[in-house]
Amino acid sequence: MIELKRERLVFSFPEVHPKARPTIDFQGTLRIPDDDRTYPLPPGPGSFPLRHVDDFFDNVPPRRVEHGGVMMPMYQSEATWLNFRTEWVEERMTPYPLAIKVGTGKIDAVSPKRVEVRKLERNGPEVRLLQPYANALRWLANP
Repeated sequence: MIELKRERLVFSFPEVHPKARPTIDFQGTLRIPDDDRTYPLPPGPGSFPLRHVDDFFDNVPPRRVEHGGVMMPMYQSEATWLNFRTEWVEERMTPYPLAIKVGTGKIDAVSPKRVEVRKLERNGPEVRLLQPYANALRWLANP
């Protein structure tokens, strides 16, 4: 399940583990030149506001409303970086380990290859996973 809470996307996988609840928020920053040089991360105003597309039914294209999801406003001079967090697991003294693959338009954001989605059944409900993460998740869910 995916929820929007306090400007964060909250994912929950209770069928895997109660602590399998990663969150993602989109931190605002300024764009840096695209000239193959390394720059320090510029200061940012904090998290971008996230809003349900449905809340703007009259102002977004019908296809976007059909698809649903969330949206965030940003200017062309702005950029974003993704802040990933997971819940703390006290008995292991570590955050819950999860593998996350980021894509946009079904294209991997790191390798620019098409994202292949496979399904893993775990005691009934289906969890959509990307290979090779399914094997790692099986190991993490059954320590």
